[in-house]
This record gives sequence, structure tokens and C-alpha cells, in this order.
Amino acid sequence: MTGSSPRRRRSDEEIVAGVRAGTEELFSRLGTVFAAAPPGWVNQLRAVGWELRRFLCEDEERARLMMIEVLDGPPEAIAIREEGMRALAGILDLARAEIEDPSSVSPMTAEITAGVIYNRIHAGVERGVETLDGNVVRELMFTAVLPFFGMDAAVAELGAPEPELRDGKLPGGLRSHDRREDQIGDQGRHVG
Repeated sequence: MTGSSPRRRRSDEEIVAGVRAGTEELFSRLGTVFAAAPPGWVNQLRAVGWELRRFLCEDEERARLMMIEVLDGPPEAIAIREEGMRALAGILDLARAEIEDPSSVSPMTAEITAGVIYNRIHAGVERGVETLDGNVVRELMFTAVLPFFGMDAAVAELGAPEPELRDGKLPGGLRSHDRREDQIGDQGRHVG
């Protein structure tokens, strides 16, 4: 937060509770948009990326807790964060199922790409969530698409529009904030 007074250090219990609640809400929302997106990994990931941006930007304090304060938190909070990182890598790894030769891309590619994406989001939250504009989502989509589908597909993401919400709803009539128990693959459903 730009220009704000110093924050009181949260207790370990507050950090764990906040990170757990935020992660559960985020998983629910991302599962909803992933399931509601048009078929295909790129479409699903794009919906996830834009919903993640909405989630982070709507509550800067929660974003800072989940992306920055958690790093100084207790082991339980760190474990929840790591679960989120594994879920992101799992979502990214789903791309291999759509490429001609899935064995041509190592599963480690998804983990590395998830780390790059996480670091970019962390830097944005650190500078202020207002810096996480649509161009950041497009750049992160470029980063995610490149190792799986190549330069042409990645460059196309730089001009891709935000998925349309009609009357606050995604394709299929779901609102971006609906709570459903849809899963993103088998990744990250249980939080701490």
C-alpha cells in the first residue's frame, strides 16, 4: 500500500488463518472459472489468470498477507503457500496433455514456470496491487504458453482480451465469485 502507515505484525495464528482462508477462497474461485471457461488449456488458464488478478486487486491487505507476509510466517502458513505453488504448477502441467508429444516437455517446466509467475505476482503486490493491470496478466500468459506451445501462440496472448463476463457471469452462467466444489484437475483442493 502506497503511503500507508507501518503495519502491525500479525500473530502466527492470524497469519495461518488468513492465508488458509484466502487460499481456500482463491482455490474455489479459480476452480469455478476454470470449469466455466471455454474448452482448452489456454482458455482455462486465461480465465484463471484474470480471476487471480481480480482476487488480488479487490483486497490489497489480503494479497499482501498471502504473497508477502506469509514468507515470514510460521511453517504451517508456508506449507499452505507451497500447496498453492504446487496447484499452480499442476494447472500449468495440464498443457502437456494438449501438445503433440507430451514427453517432449518435462514436468519440471511447469514448476519452473510457476516460480517465474509467482515471483512476478509477488513483485506486483509488493509495489501495490494497482500495478497488476491487464498487461501483467497478458505477460504472464505469454510466459505460461511459451514453453508448451511456442512463440507464435505466446505472442498471441499479448493481445488476448480479458474473458468476457456477461452480467457478472462467465460462459455457462457462473459468476466469477460463485462458490463451487469444482476441481482444477486433482490439484490443491485441501488447504492445510
